[in-house]
Amino acid sequence: MMETDEKSRKLHQLLQALKDENWRNRNKAVKELGELRDPRAVEPLIQALRDRYSDVKNNAVSALIKIGDRRAIEPLIQALEYTPYHVRCDIISALEEFRDERVVKPILRQLYDDPDMKGPVIIAILNICGENTQELLIPALKDEDKYVRMGAIWILGEIGDAKAAEPLIQALKEEDREVQEAAAEALGKLHDTRAVEPLIQILKIEKTSSWDSLSYVQNAAAWALGKIGDVRAVEPLIQALEGGDVQVRIETARALAQIKDLRAIEALRRAQKDPDELVRKIAKKALEESHQSH
Repeated sequence: MMETDEKSRKLHQLLQALKDENWRNRNKAVKELGELRDPRAVEPLIQALRDRYSDVKNNAVSALIKIGDRRAIEPLIQALEYTPYHVRCDIISALEEFRDERVVKPILRQLYDDPDMKGPVIIAILNICGENTQELLIPALKDEDKYVRMGAIWILGEIGDAKAAEPLIQALKEEDREVQEAAAEALGKLHDTRAVEPLIQILKIEKTSSWDSLSYVQNAAAWALGKIGDVRAVEPLIQALEGGDVQVRIETARALAQIKDLRAIEALRRAQKDPDELVRKIAKKALEESHQSH
């Protein structure tokens, strides 16, 4: 009983300190509340997330993570928008423990807010969704937030299950170039031949303006076709190698090198005279490797 009374007195003192004018005292109180791990501190700590000092906010996040109360889910999701990398990693790990489907989309968005988050994100998503990962991610391909869609695309590609092929092919048809690029890369990781014709169609699209980022999508499509290795892609890749811009020519040369076909070999021989030095180097290296494999 005495221990409980002492804990309550300590809690009261710390909650009072949260109102202190000196931010250092507030910061100290937030840290100690985290160590106390008392659920009664959850709502005051949520209020502390609005503190004007970032140290107080970040430590309030850490305190809420330690307490592990479900009331903190939405505030922690919001904290993903403003906390530094190491705190966001902790938030993702904490949200993962709740096993709550509400956290899936905000976590997915982190993939494109910060590429360094890929490791923590994919671990969290797989642990949260478990065997239902595909069922939960495929609807996310139609989310209004394109970064949620792109996050779902990336993880579906990493999982590599053929069930995702058709939804990813549909994503390839979006107007947004970044989404198209992500979908093309994911389809390459699936190695599914159903994607061959849609990827070939990407190679045939012509730029609508100098600002069009189509080249990035076509690079990804060429890369994917090389990974899939289907001979139907040989002629379209040759056409892109001989008529695309320099970045597309570089990637199509690499793709042709992966497809063991005589037509590809002839095209790579011609590419040794390409105006771009890197294209010539890739073509030369690919031909050398092809000769060694025979």
